[in-house]
Parts: sequence; C-alpha cells; structure tokens
Amino acid sequence: MVTRRTGPDPDSQTIGGFQDSIIAKRHPDEKARGPDHLANRTRIASWLESLPLTEPTRAKDAAFALLLEQDSVRLPFTVERTDALFHLDRGMHPHLLKLESDYLAAKPGGELEQVLWRACSDLARAFIVTYERAFTDNLERLGSRAALQTLTLVLARIIHFLAWQARLCAYSRADWIPGRWQQLHRLYRKARAFNVQVHEVPDLSDPARQRKTTIESEYVSLLLMWRLNSGTLSRTELAQAYYWLRDRPRQILFVATHRPGTRLGVDPMQPEGLKPAAHLGGVTERFLFDSTVLAEPLNSTLARLEERLRASVNETEQRRLRQQVELVGYLITHWVVNGFTERAERQTLDRRVEAAAGWISIAQRLRMLDQAPPKAATGGAEQRAPGSGAQAPQSQAPHAQATADVADAGVRRGWGGEENDPRSAGMWIVRDQSVSGCRLLSPAGKGGGLKVGDAVALHDPLTDQWDVALVRRWKQAGEDRIETGLLWFGRNAKPLKLFPVASGGSRWDDAQPVHGLGGEPEGGTGELLLALLPAAAVTNPERVWERAAPWGKSVLRLDSIELPGTDWCWARLRVVAREPGVAGARAEESFSDEVTEIEITAPRE
Repeated sequence: MVTRRTGPDPDSQTIGGFQDSIIAKRHPDEKARGPDHLANRTRIASWLESLPLTEPTRAKDAAFALLLEQDSVRLPFTVERTDALFHLDRGMHPHLLKLESDYLAAKPGGELEQVLWRACSDLARAFIVTYERAFTDNLERLGSRAALQTLTLVLARIIHFLAWQARLCAYSRADWIPGRWQQLHRLYRKARAFNVQVHEVPDLSDPARQRKTTIESEYVSLLLMWRLNSGTLSRTELAQAYYWLRDRPRQILFVATHRPGTRLGVDPMQPEGLKPAAHLGGVTERFLFDSTVLAEPLNSTLARLEERLRASVNETEQRRLRQQVELVGYLITHWVVNGFTERAERQTLDRRVEAAAGWISIAQRLRMLDQAPPKAATGGAEQRAPGSGAQAPQSQAPHAQATADVADAGVRRGWGGEENDPRSAGMWIVRDQSVSGCRLLSPAGKGGGLKVGDAVALHDPLTDQWDVALVRRWKQAGEDRIETGLLWFGRNAKPLKLFPVASGGSRWDDAQPVHGLGGEPEGGTGELLLALLPAAAVTNPERVWERAAPWGKSVLRLDSIELPGTDWCWARLRVVAREPGVAGARAEESFSDEVTEIEITAPRE
C-alpha cells in the first residue's frame, strides 16, 4: 500500500516537470493564514460569488493569490479539494476569456497589451502547477473508476492550459520552448499508459456544461493551432481558428495505421508539433492524425461563406466574408484536409545579403543607385577587380557604418553566428533556400517593421545579384533576431528605369522616371518582362513606357498585374516596339504653348 506524504517536500517534482514555477513556495504563519476556500465546493462557490464580474484583472489577481496560498501551505488534494479546484477552474474561465478578448483588442506594442498578456499567462501557469500537485495526490488513490475519471479530467485541464500558453506564444510570434513541448508529449504519453486518452470528461470551458472532451482532442487541438503559427495569420485569426476547432464534435483522433487522410504526424520524442508524416523518417514511435474528420465541417463552412458572399450587397459585409473565406481556405491547406504537396528540397546556406524591406526602402535604394556615380554604383564589381586597391577603403566604409549602427541599436554583433566575419555586420542571412523561396534571418531592429505581404529586395554585394521576394511569414526567433519566410518573385533581377510617355508618343505626360526591379525580357521573342513597380505607376493601364536597350530603347505597355500589394505591384510588361534613340531623351526638351513670330523681309538686291 502506498503511504501518502502529508508534509511539504521541497525536492518533489510535478508530473509536468515545471522547474520554473511562478508560484514561490512560501510558508506563512498559521495564524495569519486566511480561510481555506478550496476546502470544498460550497466554500469556493461562495468565494467566486464575491469576485467582481466586470473587472477580470481583479478577479485574476484574487485567483492567483488563492492558488499561491494553496501552493504555500501544501495541503493535500483530497476528493473534496480536487472537486473544489474543478469548480474554481469553471468559474474563472469567463474571466480568462475576457482577459484574452481585451488582449486581442489592445493596440499592438502598447503597455496594456503586455499587462493583459502577462495576466493570461500567469493565471494559466498557476493552474498548471496546481493541477500537477492534484495529479500526484490523486494518483495515490487510483483504484476505482471515479478516481480514474478524476485523474483523466486533471490531465485534460493541464493540457488545456498548456494550449493557453502555446496560444499566447503564437500571438506574440514567439517559439514555444523545448521544455514545454517535452512536458506536453510526456502528459499525453502518460494518458496513453493509463489508456484514458479517449475517455470523455466534462469540458470545464463550456458555460452550458453540456460539452464533453477528451485528452486526445485537447492535445490535437493544441497541435493543429500551433501548425498555424507561421506569422501569416493575425492573432485574432489564430484565436478564431482555435475556438472554431474546439466547437467541433470531439472526433479529432490519432490512428494507428496509414490512411488516405493521414498526411500529418507527431514524433513524441522530439520538441516539435505536427509535421508531414513523410518528414518523420524512421522514428520508433509516432502518432498519425487523420484529417478527414475536418474535411466535411471545413468544406461546408466554406460553401456557406461563399454563398453568403454572393448574396451580400453590403461592401463592409463582403469584405468581412472574403476575409473569412481566405481564413477557412488557409485552414484547409495547413490542416491537410484536401491533400498535401511535398515541399521542395531546401539547400542549406549561410549567405549574407543586403536587404531593402518594404517598397519605401526599395525605392530609396534604387534612387540612390541611379544618382550615384558609375564607379560607386558598381563598386561591388569594380573594387574587386585586379589593380583596384585604391578603392578598398571606400568599400569598407559602408560595412564600418553598418557595424556602428548595429552596435548603437543594442543588437548583439554576433547574432549571425560568426563574430569575426566582417560580412555579417549589418547584413541579413539566408539560411536555406529552395526553388520557391528562402528562410531569412535579420536583426530584430532591422526586420521588426516587416509585415506579411511586404516586398523585399535582396542584394548580394559579392555577385551584384538582386532577388525580389514576398514576405509570407515571420516570427521572433530570439531576443535579437527575426526569422522570415520569403516567396521568390524573381531571381537575378536588375534595376530598371522606366520613362512614361503618352500613348501617342507625342510628348511626356510625366517627366519623372519610375524605378523598379525586373528581369530581362522573356517569352518566345523576348516580349515579356516581369518587374516590381510602385502601385501608383500602373494606375493607368494605357500608359506607355520606354527603357534603355542595347539597340536603343524598348517601348513597353502594361500587360497584367500578377500580384498587387499595398504600395507595390508585381507586374507583367509587354514590349510593343523596339526603336532607335535614347530612352527618356525627350524628357529634357522644353514644350511651350507660346507661338514664335518670324519676321519675313524681302530679299536684298
């Protein structure tokens, strides 16, 4: 028979392995201790009624203080005390939801956002630590069906609050630390050891007290939510996706054998979440997720949204419905409902590049290149040529200035991994790339302003090569760096200078040229050209352009807009004529509406 230890054990470890508990082990004076609110359900119900309904922050502080005191006195979790903890959990859930809603509505980067984020995180972690102690105490009473049901509910709630922690990390675009992943997988494996992973228990997060849940569904819900944490979705969309999933019937399960829908799996021995089953390799243990259970609800939701979009006449409602349609389509793709496309093979690199992020920075860089003298504009190639040693100090000046900027900004100089490499100063690093995109690391101070959908131009100073890409995702990869996923627009691009002319070619309607990045003409006869241009330049589809060419100049016209951005566009231009002369030469001619009178005199004899 197992003897329960009633006294405090400072060396004991909780089942989840929390070594950094936010609840300090304090031992207050017995006389100063307040009433034991967790003694039974009646006392905790009376305590919950005393909480302010309209002030979730005060309710959180009161609950946190209560859990702190319970952890300090180390009272054992009897059946009555465990039931009171469940009642406290159910009663505090509306306050937690209100805190999360206020956080999602708060202005990003403000002080209120940080306060609300910390409030949600602290209370969730306090519940985790308390439930871990309850698990240890109830484990000693295991032997009846009621005790097994209580143990199952405790495990389900721990995983539920771990999902809170993971969701808060996803909101802030941060990675979940390996210790939390290991804790999550260890809890699920323990549930499988007790064979309770699919036993239904009450969902304490349901205000109607009717919904049931299982340990496995809570576990998979967390994994599916984390699969969306690529930086592409906003934090509100992440919350919508998670709660949509929790409202589904509890049929989200793992399967033992391969099926047509088992494209995703998890390796419980690795600190990571769901990934394509083909990428798991020869692992000894893996859990396969059957995504076909989500196919019908997601596709039916998509069909209803599209039908409402077709019937809607309100522009505001149409915009909201289009956003929801895009979100559901994103869920179908990332939860592998309709299929899975094998990711292109990636090549590991350590390539330093100069980056211009956002169209404003790109345009400024292109104007500087156009206004600089020829030697300075092509200094990357000329200064490396034999016999050009006199230009070496000029080539090192930008790197020295960039190094000073990085040092002044407080960014660790060795963030790229090679402190002695002068090329890493102020540069971004391409870690790996494929035929479709690349993974880019940037100092936090330089990449913090990036948003999903921004255009980025990468310049390799060694080869003088330009690459144009689109930001598909980004997240904080550390205190001093940001990881960005890019989709290639064009490789080996060149700066372009386009001169707008009237469609008839008679005179210039805009004397200012337009700078862009594009490639050489493509197609069967070289008549097509893809280029990154400012959005204002393509507002008039009838406008004609000229650009310099080896034979003189090319006359181009807008063919189509491949992808529109906020202040940029990826456009396809068509070469309509090749003419001799100099592009933009007529821009310097003066056009006057005045009539010059010529005096005609008779010829002299």
